Amino acid sequence: MRYLIVPTTAVAFSAALGFAGVAHGAPTGPDSAADTIAKLEAEGRRVIVNRVGAAPLSQCAVTSVTAGHDITDRNPVGDTGSVERVRYRTVYVTVSC
Repeated sequence: MRYLIVPTTAVAFSAALGFAGVAHGAPTGPDSAADTIAKLEAEGRRVIVNRVGAAPLSQCAVTSVTAGHDITDRNPVGDTGSVERVRYRTVYVTVSC
């Protein structure tokens, strides 16, 4: 029986790349964590940062990006109906400093 051992950093990074198709500002390339977060916020996402280490954010590297929950509102339509609309989307960014 053979086992494949993959470092968790590689797994986290590949998960972040898998999310890159959805979040256009996800980490791809030499951008700092601050740049990645700024791109996601510019797309209208609410970013929640999980930081490992104490260096300034500009010196951190993104290790994963995970989609969070959509925050929605219900707006009345007519006398008896309503429609749900997305207020904003959240995304969790894990950085290592």
